[in-house]
Amino acid sequence: SLRSPSWHASVQIVEDFLKTDEKLDSLLLKRTQNLESEVLRRIQYLSYGVVRNLGRIQALLRKAAEKLPQKRLQVVMLVSIFEWLEAIEDQKPKVVHFVVEQAKRMLSKPESRFVNAVMRKLPQLIQSEPTDDSVKTLSRIMSHPTWMIKPWKKIFGPDSIPHIVGSERIQRHPYLAIFDGPDTNQSTGDRTESIAPQQALFLMNHPFVKERAEGLSRQVLGMLDEQARIETAYLMAWGRAPDASEIDTASSYVTRYRSQLMADGAQPTEVDAEAWTSFSKLLLTANEFLYVD
Repeated sequence: SLRSPSWHASVQIVEDFLKTDEKLDSLLLKRTQNLESEVLRRIQYLSYGVVRNLGRIQALLRKAAEKLPQKRLQVVMLVSIFEWLEAIEDQKPKVVHFVVEQAKRMLSKPESRFVNAVMRKLPQLIQSEPTDDSVKTLSRIMSHPTWMIKPWKKIFGPDSIPHIVGSERIQRHPYLAIFDGPDTNQSTGDRTESIAPQQALFLMNHPFVKERAEGLSRQVLGMLDEQARIETAYLMAWGRAPDASEIDTASSYVTRYRSQLMADGAQPTEVDAEAWTSFSKLLLTANEFLYVD
């Protein structure tokens, strides 16, 4: 919700963060004592959001102006742009109106006009954002150094980097929450444990799991021998080699799956990939993968 107290406090905290060496956590503790929980969560959301997306927001701001404005005006723009980026489509006009009204109270007339002009230009600025997934672009957008982004991109792929970097404190991550992810607003001494139907449904149906299975399948298909493929899949998924009965069971499964695909009219070039993806998914959703005994 658009509320002045949380918005003004966020501007002040981000401004202090940019002009001092103090950590954001420390500034939040200092500036948000005795506030209602709802206001506090909103301040955390805006402050952490701006800092985590600083590279992207500043890049958008540079497109609107030849150089970044002075600190107070710049911070107002950073918080405003982040709020606009996070808003659902039908709320974006309300965000523009709200931040322009706040700017009139905090800034001079020329500065508030600048805020108004940039906010109304944001849809065009978004369309011209770079779409490449180079390490340099990802580093700037995610506000993380290239040496950190480079291995992540190589290991996990560019599409996974926002999930690695992003962790909103105001709301739990949808994947992690299913598997007892801790509350990011407080220290967690012990992780809770649960077994819920949603966990099994996620593993069965979510594209994320299928993509990971396809990745494992591509790696094992690099082996020429079927037994080597099975052993590699076990080692990568479960951290151990399969025994003789497990090799026989796996081989039988892949053979039957391949035969069924052929009977269903699948393209011969796709049969191997589909069969080994299915087997990889079995390994990644099995109890031995999920639980440490």
